[in-house]
Amino acid sequence: AVTAWGDSHRLLPNVFTEGFLMFVQSMTPPNRTFLAGDYSSEGWWYYFPVAFLIKTPIALLLLVAGGLVISFRRVRELNSLRLAFVFVPLVVFFGAAMASGINLGLRHVLPIYPFVLLLAAVAVKALLTTGRQWAPVALAVIMTGGGVELARAYPNPLAFFNQLAGGPANGYKYLADSNLDWGANLKRLDDWMARNNVEHINLAYFGQADPAYYGIDCTHLPGAPGFATDAIARPRLPGYVTISPTIMQGGYAPPQWQMFYEPSTDLEPAAVIGHSLRVYWVEKWPMAPVPPAPTAARLDARRTLAEALMHGMQWPEPAIAHYRDYLRHRPRDGDALMNLGIALAAAGRIPEVLPALESAVHVAPDHGRARLTLARALLGSGNLHGAAAQAQRAVELLPGDAD
Repeated sequence: AVTAWGDSHRLLPNVFTEGFLMFVQSMTPPNRTFLAGDYSSEGWWYYFPVAFLIKTPIALLLLVAGGLVISFRRVRELNSLRLAFVFVPLVVFFGAAMASGINLGLRHVLPIYPFVLLLAAVAVKALLTTGRQWAPVALAVIMTGGGVELARAYPNPLAFFNQLAGGPANGYKYLADSNLDWGANLKRLDDWMARNNVEHINLAYFGQADPAYYGIDCTHLPGAPGFATDAIARPRLPGYVTISPTIMQGGYAPPQWQMFYEPSTDLEPAAVIGHSLRVYWVEKWPMAPVPPAPTAARLDARRTLAEALMHGMQWPEPAIAHYRDYLRHRPRDGDALMNLGIALAAAGRIPEVLPALESAVHVAPDHGRARLTLARALLGSGNLHGAAAQAQRAVELLPGDAD
């Protein structure tokens, strides 16, 4: 209603009001964001200052700092309207972004850069008009350093990070999403696969392009584009695994998939494509470590991950490991014990199945599904009497169950 009223009175360009409406609607749900190893659904007030400091060339930062100092020193002699023209948009726009809680990318504050450049120009002018012989040399050194720093990111400007963050190679440790990884580099991945004779790749890709369009034969992993959700499967290992940093850092993922990709941050990549896609050779999927005293939320995430791996991806081996890590801290969870037994059976580890299912029935005597599962296992082992007893008790606990 507000935007319609504004349009009817021609208060603002229609493209602005409609864009604002779309922005508000798309950002209404909480957005889980990543910053230097931390996650938040509410954002941080300092997100954009940090992003600005590590994604702006150091040469420009130095010139802006010089421009600020000069402006404050000359504040009395400068025209107040000129100062307002530069500082009011900077303060208002940057302040609004810091207060918004929407921390997705430096692109959201790009309108500040024309005013940032005006401040830098103040320092450039001062250096060129100071009359000191060293001043032009100092400016040339600053500009050359800025050019070299920018060249290190070429031809991937989206992934630019300055040396305060360790350059483009280390940017993924600090920021995600459109700061470095926005669905690019599939063509470069295809080129890398061709050069290295890689016929198939396991792919966790943050984007919306179809890898098949570029001739990439892949297994989609959790976090895949929406059109590939139904194609998600367990990876073909040993094999190459390619992960977008945004997926690896788990910015948009529920806790269980954050845990799934967490160990990959410690792996040494076989290649980094476009300072973005990270390619690993993986023999066996790495496991997230279990802290001595895990939080309840982390334990819940581990169990949920085990169930997703077992029942969603039909991948019993890592599911078994996660169930066991979970059960070390919650040994009386009958459901988890039953699912551990099912996973052990799926993995062909038959001697371990009965102890797990018997434990499930022991800790949860009234768990009908656990007794039914144990009855099937006993039947498969040839223990007909035991199977019949467990099945009878399961019938009592699960009246009307067709199984």
